[in-house]
Amino acid sequence: MKQFLALFLCIFVLLSCAACSQSDPRDISCQDVIDTYENAGYKTWHKEEDDSDDGKVCYVQVLDNDSDEYIYFHFFDSEESAKEYADQRQWNVLLWLFSAIYSDPHWLATKTHGNIEYEYRSGTDLIDPFHELIDEGIFSIFR
Repeated sequence: MKQFLALFLCIFVLLSCAACSQSDPRDISCQDVIDTYENAGYKTWHKEEDDSDDGKVCYVQVLDNDSDEYIYFHFFDSEESAKEYADQRQWNVLLWLFSAIYSDPHWLATKTHGNIEYEYRSGTDLIDPFHELIDEGIFSIFR
């Protein structure tokens, strides 16, 4: 029993140390997101930004065919631009009021991954293909 406990603690310490290491976000393109979601059976729409003042490069919208769920991805030329845009959208009362008009008031979860800002309704499974794409989860520490 002591050997099992010692082995378990060693594995736990090893995983804890590996989780502390910082890894750079993997470069993901608009086309990577589009391909991931279309392969998962979702409908996508995108627009390339040619001359954007805020550094936006591409915009991808993903819709769930079976419900009214959606997710938006905004690609920027830098990580700083993505974080700035996310900060502006984080607690936008106008977005909440707009959703309340349609009797479904909710906050958008607004996050960033490298140069990508993405937003979706909290509690949806629509984010799962993106998490798989960026390898979020316990095994991402081994990248």
